[in-house]
Amino acid sequence: MKKVILFSLLFLLVGCSPTTLMPKDYFVDTEKVEAFYAKGEFEAALSYIEERIEKYPKDYELHAEKGYILTEIGQNKEALKSLNIALKEDPKFDSALNNKSWALHNLGRFEEAIEYARKALEVEPNDDADFVNMGNALVAVDRDEEALTYYNEAIAFNPENPWAIYGKGVALYYTEDFEGALSQFYDYMMYFPEDVDGLWYLVSSHDYLGELNKAVSLLNQIIEIDGSDIDAYTYKADVLYDLGKFEESLAVYDKVITKFPEQASGYYGKSRVLIKFNKVEESLNLLEKSISMDGTYNEWALEDQAFYDLKENERFREIIGY
Repeated sequence: MKKVILFSLLFLLVGCSPTTLMPKDYFVDTEKVEAFYAKGEFEAALSYIEERIEKYPKDYELHAEKGYILTEIGQNKEALKSLNIALKEDPKFDSALNNKSWALHNLGRFEEAIEYARKALEVEPNDDADFVNMGNALVAVDRDEEALTYYNEAIAFNPENPWAIYGKGVALYYTEDFEGALSQFYDYMMYFPEDVDGLWYLVSSHDYLGELNKAVSLLNQIIEIDGSDIDAYTYKADVLYDLGKFEESLAVYDKVITKFPEQASGYYGKSRVLIKFNKVEESLNLLEKSISMDGTYNEWALEDQAFYDLKENERFREIIGY
């Protein structure tokens, strides 16, 4: 969870409030940058902040703001350079510490991310954003139970922080508390109803709990939001298969083959379903096609219970090299 350095109106955008405010038009046109952020125009914001840095190179808050923007656009190594400039001038600059933790997290340097999240908490022990950042860093190294402590602290300070709610949901999911995870993710979806990542956690949690019809309903939402998500289609088809709704499953796989003809998963999935209709030859043709496109399906077919009754079928054995 990153922190905007300069602008107070960005709470709804990034989920946290800034720790430093600058007088309007002192070094920056705050309204201009706020407008860039609100529109997601971070490249434009970066260009503007760099112009300000060129004019006021010693202002470390501008460097910190540049670091924040660079994390937003995925330039985390460059972000570290800017954040280090700010922290050299003010080693206790909470937002810079927090955002450095986030940049390190994005670079896979998780232990360092934990270190800087801890430093930020030492500076601002009552800041929900810092607690979220620590939780995120701990989840990344599979310290989920410990992460829950920090997410709970963040929620205690700010019950409406969606990133704390989401993070707690992730930690509960990985500790296999799927009921608890569902509660958190449904709360999170009230803030971002079209967040596909949140929907996927809901799908998977319901699946683990055996609530397959609910999983199908959520997969339909994902498909409606992003019709290019092949995983949503194939997952839906698999769940329908598990529900014994073979005709519906077959229809979804036909759609996958039509929409994504270059992907082997549609052919493999349809080959599984066709066994239920005793269309063995057609099934084997599709199985052979899927394996020719992606050899990993050979191993899948060896273990797949859908093909159990074909273990002695000569052509099946030939296809999988059994």
